[in-house]
Amino acid sequence: MNSTGIQPARSRALIFALLVFPYFLNLGVSALWDSNEAFYAETPREMLERRDFIFPTFNHEPRVHKPPLTYWLIALSYRLFGISEFSARIPSALAVCLLLGFLIYFLLRNNAQVIAATASSLEVAQRPAERWARLPADDHAWAAAILAASFLATTPRFFISARRLAIDCLLTVFVTISLLLVYWALHAEQSETIPAGRWRPSFERWMAAGLFAGLAFLTKGPIALVLLAITTVLFCWQQKKLPRSGLWFFFAAFLLISVPYYLVLWKRSSLAVLYNFFFTENIGRYTVVTFSPWRGPLYYLRVLLADAFPWSWFLPVAFYLRKFWAPSRNALVHFCWIWFLVVVLFFSLSHTKEEYYILPAYPALAILIAHFFVGLKVEKAASKVLWATALCIGLGLVIAGLFFLWASKFLPLAVIGWWISGLLALGAAGTLVLFWRGAPSAAAGLLIMLLLLTMATINAAILPALETLRPTRPLTAEIARSMQPADHAGYFRLASPSMSFYLRQHISELFHLEDLEADLDKPGRSWLLMEAEQFQALPSSLQNRLEVIDSAAEFPTAGKRLWKIRSSTDLPLVLLVRER
Repeated sequence: MNSTGIQPARSRALIFALLVFPYFLNLGVSALWDSNEAFYAETPREMLERRDFIFPTFNHEPRVHKPPLTYWLIALSYRLFGISEFSARIPSALAVCLLLGFLIYFLLRNNAQVIAATASSLEVAQRPAERWARLPADDHAWAAAILAASFLATTPRFFISARRLAIDCLLTVFVTISLLLVYWALHAEQSETIPAGRWRPSFERWMAAGLFAGLAFLTKGPIALVLLAITTVLFCWQQKKLPRSGLWFFFAAFLLISVPYYLVLWKRSSLAVLYNFFFTENIGRYTVVTFSPWRGPLYYLRVLLADAFPWSWFLPVAFYLRKFWAPSRNALVHFCWIWFLVVVLFFSLSHTKEEYYILPAYPALAILIAHFFVGLKVEKAASKVLWATALCIGLGLVIAGLFFLWASKFLPLAVIGWWISGLLALGAAGTLVLFWRGAPSAAAGLLIMLLLLTMATINAAILPALETLRPTRPLTAEIARSMQPADHAGYFRLASPSMSFYLRQHISELFHLEDLEADLDKPGRSWLLMEAEQFQALPSSLQNRLEVIDSAAEFPTAGKRLWKIRSSTDLPLVLLVRER
């Protein structure tokens, strides 16, 4: 047996396993996150309960706000593994494996020649400490592939979304694979010499791209096709080349995947439902500020600096030093620049902005920064800029460590804060030293390892400890144990939609005093969750109708409330109240 081929395969499989391990660690330990995850966990549960997979509902009320693919995948997971938090999250974790695996496969298969050309163009100017210059072409391709996958896997916002926002994680996976297949098909068309009328390999790539575009459309609607179309058109214009006949295979596969559901939905409901989805939920959110506060056109600059730290901090450096690493013939680099800018600029013009909207830009960012590190020629001019960048990143790591140290004092395992702070401080010091020595690739490797350790620590220790300060699940469990069949439950000005998932019934969502009074007038007792401040602010006539059964402290996730906390006594209290 040839051990020379086995060892690289084993080591590469081990690296891939290390990248995806944090995404599965303690996957079901946390309660559902009420901000978004509860909607995508409860809707498929109700689909199974009603045996209706066409017309989704949440809290037993119609919810045709989003396409159904996310619900279908989670419903399938419920069938396989049972209804639980783990089952609601496993489709996202598996989708991350698919994306990282495809990204590595794509760069290995498609980019070996480009990486080799990039390396050979740098010649002897590369510092001896940079090992990429000594690697053969296939290893250069592997270096770019594994770095891109590592950068994406350790991007904080991508990691968070994969564990609590299934719909945007799946959208990113399908859009990314479709875009890379489009690029691959365009690239293949330029090198094909097959006579007209014969089957071409690029046709298969166009069909696969259309299939994943259809899946993206079934995940979050027209936005997937918009991003694909703008990116492809701009890239073709920049490269001065047009798609050939293979584009028809793209549209055929796309329509085959995406259209049947909407035809069935139209037959089951009405045009008004489709109008609400395509116009109110898509165009309406883009042109009008809906559920989020108004955010300016530079909002995503701040998001990129924080949510994609530290890799996004290398992006302006990569652009400034592009002559040191990006030959003009590298079409993939051009494609990724266009892809990244299209996503960020498109959502910057939207009136409704959320930090996770630009998640599809992060794979492009990862590919760009991977090429930057693999192809970088370290010269004196570049060294100064890299050292300044490393200094900023080191400072950012120290600030992040101080935040974990501060936050850990509210948790049972305060020592974890010191552990993460030490890891990040080590990363800051190591980054500075390695950049000072002219070894940016080694610094990138160090950052990847420390970020993976930090992610694993968060999942293994911080999330279980944080559950002691997330009261919705335990208080809802107390309601389930004590309420009578005629009783009803809900929340008042708290936004806890996960109660519907845990109680397996309709809940009252109350935001006005009139709604609260009407709920108390219903037959049976009312069980409600509300913050202590809201309870104390109630009129005495309503307070006298309620009694406090239990209470628990809550760790706020909103930044404005978080910074007001100075000690554990400042943590807001969530009350479980019952009608007298």
